[in-house]
Order: sequence, then structure tokens, then C-alpha cells
Amino acid sequence: MKRATLKEPDYSELEQLISQRVRSHKTVDIPSSLYHYTSSAAFLSIVEHNAIWFSDFRYMNDLSEMRYGVDLFLAELEKREADETTKNWRALFAGAREQFERAFVYTDVFIFCMCEENNLLNQWRVYGRDTVPLCLELPTEPLVMAEWTPYRFELISMVYDAGTQQKIVKDCIDLGVRYARRHQGTIFDDNDALRSYLEMWVAICVDWCTALKHPQFAVEKEWRLSIRWGLETRPMTGRHFRTSPAGIVPYIIMKPEEGRIPIRSVTIGPCNHPDIQRRTIVDYLHQMDRTTTQVHLSNLPVRV
Repeated sequence: MKRATLKEPDYSELEQLISQRVRSHKTVDIPSSLYHYTSSAAFLSIVEHNAIWFSDFRYMNDLSEMRYGVDLFLAELEKREADETTKNWRALFAGAREQFERAFVYTDVFIFCMCEENNLLNQWRVYGRDTVPLCLELPTEPLVMAEWTPYRFELISMVYDAGTQQKIVKDCIDLGVRYARRHQGTIFDDNDALRSYLEMWVAICVDWCTALKHPQFAVEKEWRLSIRWGLETRPMTGRHFRTSPAGIVPYIIMKPEEGRIPIRSVTIGPCNHPDIQRRTIVDYLHQMDRTTTQVHLSNLPVRV
């Protein structure tokens, strides 16, 4: 069988190799429930429309979070470029660094964030700035095993350990270099072939950047549902757009094909009138025929 050239590439092999290696470093047990912190308005939208919004990763609240994983890759690529003496391979590492700087322009990653634990003070502070914050307990298995539309997603655990992060970064680069060596006759044939390879390799790496988070956030024990695209699946359809302080922000509305989004419980964050809020939310859930959803109150004090 004739092997496809990299000018009309099939990068599924490289993507699979990197995915398998990264997952081998992420041996964590999946919790029976995950917790989504949100605003009162977003909670009403989730229940009424039976839908959740996946936000564009590039518009996260903390811009440093977006850069963290990329900076780890850039540091490793810079080190390898400095140690390399061969012209073609120096060009590969230099080109990869340049491509990482442009990667967020073309690599679309949409995420829905959750935590392993309920009633986290730092999450209440984020979502309770100008509203009563809520935390939805979502049973993991029914959530991820359901068929969703319009796209499929992956459940990804965040990596906070610096040593594990370095292993992931080095493996992604090692596998990319190994693959390039196998196909170097095509990759270094001309600038277009090299650019094509760098775009796809870096796009795969950027996908995994979204799983790397600064160790200081480890208390969150965050998990994400992730919808990921690289250049190979463009043009992407089905996006919606909203305004924010950052400008116009894309997002994706995801709905289960059958049944309702499983919500096991709702916890009301610190607020001035918790008992009144609890009565109101219980009434609302009954009206929406969600009588089995429990409603709890946070035991953390309100900060004046």
C-alpha cells in the first residue's frame, strides 16, 4: 500500500501516539460525581433549555491559565533548539516555537469546567461576585455516557504536578520528533511541507496544553469536558457568539440527544438569605419536574 505523503497528511497515527502516551501519565480515578460552579442565571438556562455551554478556551477568565501549558512547551523547544547542531532539526524546533505563538489563532478548544469537590471557597468567590453562586452536582457516568449533540467531547482531568507536566511535554515533543524522522524526506522537502507538519503537530500539542494547570490551583481538582478541533476539521460550524469584556466570544451549546442533563443536587453558595433562596430553588425544580434533585446550603459564611 502506498504511504500518504505529508502534503496530504493523515496525522491520526501521530495524534493517537501522543494521546496514548499522555494518558499513561494521567492514571487517576474518575469521581462518581463532578461539580460545576455557576451563576444563578446560567443555572436557570441549563435547566430550562436542557443544555450546557462549552466556552472557547482562549477566553478563560485568567489569561495566564491560557499561557501556562504553552510556556512549558516553548521552554522545552528552546532548550532543544539550542542543543541541536543540524540545520533541519534546528529549523524544526524554531518553527515549532513560532507555531506555538500562533497556535491559539487556529486551534479551537471548547471546554466545560467542573471540580472534584463541592463547596470550594475560591469557586464561590469567582462565581459570586455579583450574583448568588450555585454548584451543580453532576453524576459522572450518566453525564459522559449519554449521546450529545452536535458534537462529541472528552473528559479530561487537569494535571497540576510539575514533574508529570514535564513528562507530558517531553513525550509530546519526543513523539513529534520521532515521527518527523520517519518522514523527514517529505517534511523537509520544501517550506510548505514543513509548515504543514508543524501546524498539525503543534495543534495536537496545544490540545494537551489545556490539561496543564499551575500547581497553585491544585485545590480545585478540576476536570473538563473538552471539544477539540485542529486544522483538519475546519471549517467548524454550530458555534454561537456572545459579548464579553474580552470582545465577541464563541461558544457551543451542547444538548443530550435523549433525556435530561443529570443534576443530582444543587448547593447554594454563601448569600444573605440562604433559606429563602433554598425555598425558591426547590419550588423552581418542582415546577421543572426535577423533584429528585436535592438542594443544599453552603456552610461557609458570607463575606461582607
